[in-house]
Amino acid sequence: MAIYLDDEPTALTGDDLASVLVSARKQVQPDGRVVVEIQVDGEAVAASELDKFASLPVADREVRLYSADPKTLGRQTLEQVRPRLAEVKQIQEQAAEHLQQDQGTEAMTNVRDMIEIWLQAQQAVLHTAVLLEVDLNELEVDGRPFQEITNELLEKLQEVKTLLQNQDSVGLADTLQYEWPALADQWDRLLASLIARF
Repeated sequence: MAIYLDDEPTALTGDDLASVLVSARKQVQPDGRVVVEIQVDGEAVAASELDKFASLPVADREVRLYSADPKTLGRQTLEQVRPRLAEVKQIQEQAAEHLQQDQGTEAMTNVRDMIEIWLQAQQAVLHTAVLLEVDLNELEVDGRPFQEITNELLEKLQEVKTLLQNQDSVGLADTLQYEWPALADQWDRLLASLIARF
């Protein structure tokens, strides 16, 4: 068994991946760091698969763990999302144009990409808040509480779904062109407000 923490050999022990992680967390916690990446025999273990690999025996394996400062990690995550919001505004505009020109296939590709970016933005904010123990109920942007801003995003996504189901290309083009840009601007200010806390 070989266990590395930030590429340095360690004396961490454990019978399975879960117990090694517990030991690693205890070691990095006094420095205010968290384990952010796990590799077993050169293969990354995704956070979503951690439960599946928790009981994996590590006796004959190489485990590499990487840690990071939560504030730095949170700031970097949010700073990576901000350019995506500028990108999503362009994608929304393209989708509206494609819809107005009866180019349905291209428009649907744009809408899919747009939804993916919006979900990533929402997840980035929520995960960063959990990581840094930020109470999002205390966060306001433009005098509006975070929960209201999030609810508006979810309502707009639901509206897009309904318009798609109803095959209302005119209504979808209008909402993408006239309503969604302001939402992207507001979320950019939200991210900037969160980043300023670090």
